[in-house]
Amino acid sequence: MHSGVRLGLYSTRQNGSASDDALAPPMCLFRYGESIRLPVKLKLPRNFRNPGAFDYQSYLAANSIGALASAKAEDVQLLSGFAGNRLELWRTRIHSSIIAKVHALWPAPQDALIDAMVIGEEAFIDRDTRVDFQRFGTYHILVVSGMNVTILAFVVFWTMRRLRLGDIPATLLTILTCVAYAFLTEVGAQVWRATLMSPSFWVRACFIATAAWSTHWERPLSACSYSIRGNSSPPASK
Repeated sequence: MHSGVRLGLYSTRQNGSASDDALAPPMCLFRYGESIRLPVKLKLPRNFRNPGAFDYQSYLAANSIGALASAKAEDVQLLSGFAGNRLELWRTRIHSSIIAKVHALWPAPQDALIDAMVIGEEAFIDRDTRVDFQRFGTYHILVVSGMNVTILAFVVFWTMRRLRLGDIPATLLTILTCVAYAFLTEVGAQVWRATLMSPSFWVRACFIATAAWSTHWERPLSACSYSIRGNSSPPASK
C-alpha cells in the first residue's frame, strides 16, 4: 500500500534581522520530476474537536496523503535525474504558470488564498491561516470541489451562448473546459465526479433545447400547411 506525504519546508533564517533577510538567498523552488534527499520529521494529521469542523484527516486520506512532514530548507539536497512522466510534467508547468500569474496580480497573502480556491494549490498558505480556517470549520472554502466545476461550466456555457454559438458547440466546449480544469487542478475524486456528471447534464439540456426549438417551429409550419390546403381548391366556374 502506497501513501503520500505532505512536506512543509521552513527556513531558519526567518528569525534574523531585516537586513539579514534581505541579503539571504531566496528559497529554492522545486519542480516536478526532481529528486531530493532530506531528513524529515513525520507526524500523523489530526482534526480539531470543534463540532462541525472540517475533517482534515479524511481530506488528506482522499488525496492519498497519510502523514505530514516538516524539514529545514537548508537540509534539502537536489539529486540528479528525472522521475515521473512527461504528461504530468506539462500539467505542472501550466499549473506553475497560472500560479505565477496569480501572484503577479494579487499581493500576499491574498495570492495564496486565490491559489487554493481557484486551482487547489495550498503550498503558499502559511500555518496560522490554515489553522484558523480549520478551527472555525471553514477550511472547505480553500478546497476545490464540485462547486467550482459547476460555476465554471455555467460561466463558459453562458459566455458561448452570448457569443451566438450553437447549443452543441457550446456544450462541447463546456465539457472540454471542465475536463481540462479537473486535469489541471488534480485535487481529488470530488472534482472528477462533478466533471463526469456534467456531460450528461449538458447533453440532456442540449437535447431538450433542440426538441423545444423543433416544436416551436413545427406548429407554425403545420398551421401554414392547413391554410395552403384550405385555399388550394380551384375557383368555381360561372
